[in-house]
Amino acid sequence: MLRAIGVAEGLGEPPPDRIVVRWDKAWDLYGPEHPGDLPAGVEPGALPLATWFWEAMGHVAGRLSVDGPEQVWCWCPLMTPAGRSLVIRLASFWSTQIQAVGAGGALVGPNLWQPPLAHVLVDQVMGPADRSAWHPRGAGERSTFSCPGWGWGGPSSV
Repeated sequence: MLRAIGVAEGLGEPPPDRIVVRWDKAWDLYGPEHPGDLPAGVEPGALPLATWFWEAMGHVAGRLSVDGPEQVWCWCPLMTPAGRSLVIRLASFWSTQIQAVGAGGALVGPNLWQPPLAHVLVDQVMGPADRSAWHPRGAGERSTFSCPGWGWGGPSSV
């Protein structure tokens, strides 16, 4: 049963003895112009990454898997606050223990868990990834390509 998710950032290649979800490779595929970032105004932004992560985690640590791993590492490129927020928020759906992976390969520091869902209409609780997911459309109007971190469905406007 999955007990913890480690977030390794900018540490080169992962060790072969770990179960790793390769965010570094996913960013190369789905956001090669902005590795480790979710720049505001770039659509669809987080949607392909979030969909990919959901699928990858389902394969390695599905909730119905009785023989799943105790730890999964998210192997990431160096990230901006928006990129880091996306990884941590999505990982928080899968485990209540999210920690950084230190250079020595151990989980270090405080629990980074965040509520996996944000009230996206209240600016005070929006993190960097939430703000990057919204795109201004006109006076008093903004839209997003929703994903697991931001609710259900396709493009929506508020």
